[in-house]
Amino acid sequence: MAIKPDPHASLPASATAEEEEAWVVTWLAAHPEALARHGDRLADLLRQVLPLDRWPDDGNVADLQTMRLARQSDEIQRLRSQRSRLLATSRANLKAQARVQAAARSLIGAASLHQFLDMIATDLPHHLGLDTATLCIEGDARRLASAIGANSSGPDGGALRLLAPGSVDRILGPGQDIQLLADKAGDEALFGELAGLVRSRAVLRLTLGPTTPAGVLALGSRRAGLFAPDQGSDLLRFLAGLIERGLMAWLRGIV
Repeated sequence: MAIKPDPHASLPASATAEEEEAWVVTWLAAHPEALARHGDRLADLLRQVLPLDRWPDDGNVADLQTMRLARQSDEIQRLRSQRSRLLATSRANLKAQARVQAAARSLIGAASLHQFLDMIATDLPHHLGLDTATLCIEGDARRLASAIGANSSGPDGGALRLLAPGSVDRILGPGQDIQLLADKAGDEALFGELAGLVRSRAVLRLTLGPTTPAGVLALGSRRAGLFAPDQGSDLLRFLAGLIERGLMAWLRGIV
């Protein structure tokens, strides 16, 4: 039965050569200071057992402390790279937060429902660095469209886009409230004439009340990868929630 190496116990006299070797390795791992105290002796032993091509041309044995420092240097470099990635992520998050806050301030300042929708179509892409933003409502929403001027603004001629019944579940999936796609052609139902420009998109479900059809906020960009399924969505959800509550407030008495 093999003996489990214990760096704090003596090696039994009955130990096999394999067990002795395992015990020595374990003991050295538990007492690395011994390598520093006996570095010269260990170097001589390494010279005897390792092939010549493992040593420098001048015949000098690599210094163990130098090897240790090299490993420490690699670890420091790894930590620095990790810190740089964390800082870059933090800066990107702060930038995204500032953009969403600017968009939110703009929407809150709307003086009418018509202006609120204009801001979704024009101010939102500007603040978020996107190419298009649309509000899409499904079902027979003619009364809603007439009340808010569906064909009054937006890059392709409409601040509001009407979807066929069931489109929201078709696009997002039943029970899903957000879709983030890194690289997929735009959906004309969502983006109209700008669909051909869109490569990456975020679509968020809007629940506007029991008397209003289902809807979505659709954000599109020509930059593939701007949105991705694994990215954080807190800021986008906050923005969609703000638009949802704003619309519900403006639509009281209209639908």
